Amino acid sequence: MKQRNVRRFASVLMIAGPVIAIVAGRFHGGADPQNLLGVLPEYAANPYWKAVHLGQFLGFLLIVGALLLVLNDLRPASPLAMLGGVAAVVAASSYAANQAVDGIAIQFVARAFVEAPAQERAMALSIAEAVRHIEQGLSGMVAINLGIALALLGGAIILSRALPSWLGWTAALAGAAQLVIGISLYFLGFSQHVLAFWAGVSLLIWMLVAAVVLWRRSDDDTAPGA
Repeated sequence: MKQRNVRRFASVLMIAGPVIAIVAGRFHGGADPQNLLGVLPEYAANPYWKAVHLGQFLGFLLIVGALLLVLNDLRPASPLAMLGGVAAVVAASSYAANQAVDGIAIQFVARAFVEAPAQERAMALSIAEAVRHIEQGLSGMVAINLGIALALLGGAIILSRALPSWLGWTAALAGAAQLVIGISLYFLGFSQHVLAFWAGVSLLIWMLVAAVVLWRRSDDDTAPGA
């Protein structure tokens, strides 16, 4: 009964988390984050900026919560699950810091840039670039740690055989994509934001599939003789 409830709760979080994050992201604006000069006025004018980032943080927290539930369920069968849980917690902590920078500091410097007199624009842009680089580093660390957590989750699934092995392999692939994007963000900034989008899509697809698998497995747990 306990395992069934855990798997069903994780399944719900795997759907609710991405939905909340995607809905919040629709109000973000700034389609090309690499073009800081172009997006600063959009950031400054967005009346929903702080709410958007709180929504994104909530969605990410639910996603990490789902991963932690599955990892904890697998922990008795594989030591990789415990290590994956550590990486997931670090990812959530990094994302909290990231959203504080992106949700508060970026809009502050964006408004300072927009409102600055012409002779102070260069200085205001330099400050905005400095804050952007802090966000870049945090974004990279979020993706790297999330990638590690997914890779370890995949390994735990494969070794424990508590869930289909193909779900573990696809989790590892989604984790590898996050790792690549995280390293790219860390070293190159947002120049590869299109690839980051597709890495996010692959993670979304994996989570939706995993939600279905977990829900069906919870039904199996309640079957007679299970």
